[in-house]
Amino acid sequence: MVFPLTGSQLFANDLRLDLARSEILKSYPMVGERLVAAEIAAPLVAITALDVIFAVCGSLFMRLAGTREKGLQFFATPQFIVCMLILVLPVCAMLLLIRNAVPLYFPAWVMRPPDEGRSFVTVGQRLVVLFANLFALLVTLLPAALVFAPSLWIAWKYFHGHAVFMAVATVPAAVIICTEVWLGVKLLGARFDAMDVSNEFDLVAV
Repeated sequence: MVFPLTGSQLFANDLRLDLARSEILKSYPMVGERLVAAEIAAPLVAITALDVIFAVCGSLFMRLAGTREKGLQFFATPQFIVCMLILVLPVCAMLLLIRNAVPLYFPAWVMRPPDEGRSFVTVGQRLVVLFANLFALLVTLLPAALVFAPSLWIAWKYFHGHAVFMAVATVPAAVIICTEVWLGVKLLGARFDAMDVSNEFDLVAV
C-alpha cells in the first residue's frame, strides 16, 4: 500500500534525469506534451506492474493463510484486486506528473553544476520538494474524493454484495484523476516547449 507513494521516487528515469539533455530533447520532432507523456510512461509501467504483483501476492498469501480478521478479509478478495487495478495506475501517474513538474518549473532545485558538492541546503531543498509533492497530491486528489463519496453511496445502495461494487465505486474517481493527469501533461508540455535551455547545457542532475 505504501509502494505507490514511494515508487515514483525509486524510478527517477524521467525529466529529473533528462533535463540536462534538454537541447537534445528539443531537437526531437515531437511536441512537448508527447515528450512529457513518454517520460512518464516508462516508470509508470514499472511501478504499476510491481504494484499489481504486490497486491496479488498479498491477497493470495492472506487467502492461503485463511485470515479471519474482518478488517483484513477484504484485502484477500478479488474486489480488492479490482480496486487496485483501477486506482493504482492514475494515482501513480499523478505522482509522476507532479515530480516531473518540479524540474520544469524549478530546474535549479533538481540540477546542479558538476563542481557543486552536497550540503544541508541540498537536503533542505529535497525535503521542501517532498512536502510540496505530498501537498500537491492532496490537492489533486480532492476532486476525486468529492466524486468518490457519492459514487460509493450509489454503489452501496444499488450494487451492495455484487461483483461490480468496487468498480462502480472507484471508476468515477479514477476518471477524474486521469482527466487531471491529461490536463497536467498538456500543461507541462506547453511549459517544456516554452523553455529556453540555452544556459542549462552545463547543468547535471544531482
